[in-house]
Amino acid sequence: MKVLILGGTGFLSRETARSFLRTGHDVTCAARGVSGTPPEGAVFVRWDRDEGTTLEIPTPDVVIDVATNPDHVARALGQFPDARWIYISTISVYPVVTEPAGTPETTPVCEPATSGDYGRLKVACENLVRASNHVIVRPGLIIGPGDPTGRFTYWPARIDQASADGMPYIAPGEPDEWVQWIDVRDLADWCVVLAGSTITGTFDAVGPAVTRDEFLIELSTIAHPTPVWLSAAELSRHEVSFWAGDRAIPLWIPVAEMAGLMARDHRPSESAGLRTRPLAVTARDTLPWHHAGGPAGGLTRAEELAVLAELGHITPGSQP
Repeated sequence: MKVLILGGTGFLSRETARSFLRTGHDVTCAARGVSGTPPEGAVFVRWDRDEGTTLEIPTPDVVIDVATNPDHVARALGQFPDARWIYISTISVYPVVTEPAGTPETTPVCEPATSGDYGRLKVACENLVRASNHVIVRPGLIIGPGDPTGRFTYWPARIDQASADGMPYIAPGEPDEWVQWIDVRDLADWCVVLAGSTITGTFDAVGPAVTRDEFLIELSTIAHPTPVWLSAAELSRHEVSFWAGDRAIPLWIPVAEMAGLMARDHRPSESAGLRTRPLAVTARDTLPWHHAGGPAGGLTRAEELAVLAELGHITPGSQP
C-alpha cells in the first residue's frame, strides 16, 4: 500500500511509520520536521499544515492522521477523499467515566469545538473523518521507549531507583484501583492491521485493565523494592498530585468521575486485531531507553523519600 502519515516524526507517528515500513509498505511522512526525523526508508515531505498548501504527492491508499486541528483534518480529507483514513483520537474525548468496562458505544463524548479543549477538538476531528472510509482509534495512555511525557517511564525508573538505594517507594491509592495503557509499538502494529482490513468504526486502543497491585507485581519482575500504600487523602495533604506534572504520581486518577477511564473494555479492539505485549516486556525495553536519557516525569525520588520520612515510613535522614 501507499501510506501517507501526516506526521511521522513524533512518538506515535514515527513508530507507526516504522511498522508500515517493516511490513513492506511505501511510506510518505509529511510534517514540519520540528519534533524529529522520520524512520529510515520513509519519504519525507516537509509540510506545514498551518500554511494551507496542497500536499504534492501521489494519491495514497491509506492516510494516518494524528491532528488536533479540525481545519487541518478537513483540508486533508478534501485532498484525499478516496483514501482509507485512520484517525488517531484519544480517550480524553470522554468527559465523565464513572464505571469500568465502557465502550465507545456506551460512553458519551464531549461536545465538539474548533478551539480550546483538547478532547473537544478531537471530537470535532472525529466528526469530519466519519464521512470517509474510516477507522477512529482512541488510545489510552501510550507508553514505551520514546515517550516524551515520561508518565509510564516514571514507574520502571522509580522501581529501579528504589531497588538501587534500598528504600521503599509510594504506591498510590488502593490496590484494587484500575490501571490501563497501550504500548506504542502495539498501537502502531495495529494501525497496519486496520489499514489492510475493511473494518470501520470507533475503537478504544487499550490493553486489558489490571489492578494497581497487579501492575506493581508485574513491574517487580525487573526489581523488588517494597511499596508503601498511601491513600489519596494522605498524598494530597503532602501536596502530591496525580496523572502528570511536578510532584505528581502518573497513571493514577483519584477522581470519582474518572474512575473508569483506565478500565475501558479492550475486547472490541482485540476482536479487530489489536495484540498487546506483556507489561514486563514494555518496562524492560523502556528502562534502558530511560538510562540513555529518556525522561521520567512526576514526583522526584528526593520528594518521594521526603514524604515517606514525614509519614514515618522511613527514618528521617536515612535517605541516600
